[in-house]
This record gives sequence, C-alpha cells and structure tokens, in this order.
Amino acid sequence: MSQLFRVVLTGNVLAGHDPATVREHIAQTFRLDASQLDVVFSGRRVAVRRNATQAEADALTQRIMALGLSAESEPMPEVAAVPAAAPVAPIVTPVPAKPAPAPAPDASDELFSLAAPATPAPAQTAGSDTPPAAPDASVETVTCPQCAEVQPKRTLCRACGIDMPRLRAARAEASRDANETRLGINNGPKTTFGPATVAAPNRYVGSEDTSMLGLGFAGRFNRSMYLASAFLSTALMWVLIGIAAFSGQMWLAVVGFVLGMIYGLRCMALRLHDMGRTGWMSLLMIVPVVNFILAVMLLFVRGVDDDNVHGPAPEGGGAKLVWFWIAMSALAGGFASKGIASNPAAVLAMASQYRLHGAHRDEQAGDDANYAADNVVVMYSIKGCEDCAKMRGWLDANGLQYTDYSVDTDSRAADELSNKVAAKGGANVRLPVMEVNGELLMDNPSTAAVHAHLREE
Repeated sequence: MSQLFRVVLTGNVLAGHDPATVREHIAQTFRLDASQLDVVFSGRRVAVRRNATQAEADALTQRIMALGLSAESEPMPEVAAVPAAAPVAPIVTPVPAKPAPAPAPDASDELFSLAAPATPAPAQTAGSDTPPAAPDASVETVTCPQCAEVQPKRTLCRACGIDMPRLRAARAEASRDANETRLGINNGPKTTFGPATVAAPNRYVGSEDTSMLGLGFAGRFNRSMYLASAFLSTALMWVLIGIAAFSGQMWLAVVGFVLGMIYGLRCMALRLHDMGRTGWMSLLMIVPVVNFILAVMLLFVRGVDDDNVHGPAPEGGGAKLVWFWIAMSALAGGFASKGIASNPAAVLAMASQYRLHGAHRDEQAGDDANYAADNVVVMYSIKGCEDCAKMRGWLDANGLQYTDYSVDTDSRAADELSNKVAAKGGANVRLPVMEVNGELLMDNPSTAAVHAHLREE
C-alpha cells in the first residue's frame, strides 16, 4: 500500500501578509464558517487533510501558502489498531468490524476535511435474532469535540481524524482569551480576528473606584453621582463665599468660583466617560444652544452598562446621596446669605471690582490726576447699591474727600435730594446722585463725568 500524507496548518501567518486579509481569503476560498476559522487560526498545529497522496498533499500545501498561511505536508502517523472487544457469549454471531474511513477526495473548491461525517453504524436487520453488541464497560471512551463521535479513548478521532486533545486545548484558550479581552485584563498585546480586532488595554484608562471628592479626570460617574456632585460643587462655592463675607477676605470667594468651575468640568468629563464618550466634549458647554443639549444629555442619557476603557460601571450614587447633597447645598446657601447680610459693603465692593473691571475701564478717568484739596463732593446713595460701591471705590482710590448720605436711612438727606432733583426738573432718578462743586450729576454718573467737574492742582 502506498504511503499516505496529511496537510497540517501551523497556525502562523507568513511574513509580509496581513493577518486579517489572510483570514478573509481563507474563509472565502474554502467557505469556512466562524467556528472553523477559529480552529484554523488557533495557533496550534491542526491537520486539515488526511489520507492524501503526496501530490495531492503538496498541491494543497502550496495553495494554502499562496494565501499567506503557513502549512506543511507530512506522512500519516501510524495508528495502533483498537483491540476487538471480547464476545459477551460464545454463541453470539460476530459483528462485522467497522470499516475504516475512505480517503477524502481532493476538495479543491470545497471545505477542508475538518468535519467529515462519521460512518454510520450498520442498522440491525428486521427480524434478526442477533442482538446488538453491548459496549464493553471496561474500555474507557471519549467523545470527539468536532463530530461528537463516541469511541475508545485515543488521540486522533477515528471518524473525522481531528487531534482531539489539541482541539479541546485550543478552544479552552480561545474562550479564556475572549473573557480576558472582554474584562480588559489581558497582560499584553494580542492579535485577534472577527469583530474584536483591537486588544484590550493592560488596565483601564480610568480608576476602578472613582470618588466624588477629588479633582482627577479619570473614571466614570453615573447619573445620580453626577447630580450629587453638582450640588456638592454648589455647596463648596457657597461655603467659601460665606467665609469670605464673614472674614472680609474676598479672595476666598474667587477661590470658591475657580474650584467650582474645575470640579464642574471634572464631573461633566466623568459623566461623558460613563456614556462611552470623551471628556473633551465638556468644552461644548461654552457653545450656545449646544450647551443646553449637552446638559440635558448629561442628566438623562443612560450610561454604558458594561465596562469600558474608562473603567468598570460605577456602583455608587443613588437617590439618598443626591438628597444628602441637596440638603448640604441648601445649608451652605443659608450660611453664605448670613455672611453677605453681615457685611454687604465688602461683598458689593468685591463684585464691582471683578464684574466692572475692564468693562467700564473706558469710562474711568483721572487715574493719574492730582486733585485739589478744596473739591466739594457729596454723594447720595442707598444701602446695597453696587453702583454706589463702585463710585466709593473710585473716590477712595483717588484720595478724594466726600460726604456720603444714605437716603434710605436719613430722611433729611432724602428730602434734600428730592428738592434738588425737582429744582433740576427731574422726578425719579437712579442712584448714586453726585454733587461736585455745586453741580448736581443725576442718574448714576460715570467716573469720567465726575472727573470733568473736579479741580486739579
């Protein structure tokens, strides 16, 4: 009998070939499904053609290598014959031995011999008195993972010829790799085929346990954590504003605003991470109309249930956390209100300094002027007036002496102002009203207008 050969795949892609392209060409040429492709590209040696002549084996090997996949032909190994089971009774008619599988034809355009059908067992003839042979319980059996053939324990399947232990190991490793890729815990780069063509990172980009208290931009916030963090940020700003008002150190209020802005950007970035998007989208909050749409998305769009590159799905949050920080924000607001009420002048001066700085710089004049000491300046103001606080700041900065009448607490000053305004033909005016060297300047005059009526040395 002439020597027969088999074609074996090594599982390696030849140099100079793209693995994804090779996989696609192999699938199209031999019409393989996904499970068969997983076996072919499992990285193990897999026999795909058996009982072929040397010419047939060499031709198939060259055809596979032309597609970019490593293959080789080798003589068929010797397979020890399976000993026949002992007869159960001396009178039983011997059952014909199961015929060996015939050599597979040259399937040039057909599927490899990966799943050749098993030879069916001969059916029992109707009316025959010969019972079927009972299986020998002393012989250990094995089921082929490819064709499900039950047979005495061996390495190569007697029906389809597959290497059963290697196929089981390849499938177990493929399943383990798939689980590690899904969980993002593989220890290095790995090339895979099919839908998941990119290996998972060594670890998450973000933290596994993202805390609400922090300034880091790594991790994820679900909807309740995002809402709670928004009230936490508000509470922080109110507390610092209150401390600034009570102490007179208004720079603390500026620190509160800056920290609140940074923390707000962090919360938006982490919420976008939970939605599977980049945190840089938080910069869209500066775009009109778009910022409203983004704010609605951050509050109502559900996050990704599974893990993503920013970390595992957050488990914190909940209604109790949201209500807690709402209460804290309300308490902080009350604290800030008491501080502002206790020192309104300092708060108004701070607000005017930062809000009006630059915006009204073109109205201010005389910053370098040297005013005469005999200038007579009278101001009529009201408690809590921002424009009045601004005018006081300008007068103080230029070393001007002035008399300030609060018309809401001084009835005599209020009557005096009313008479002066009526004499000028006015009725209702906007405070402050300035009287500079006998000239009445009504309706919140600019610093430039006041400067024009002052005498310089």
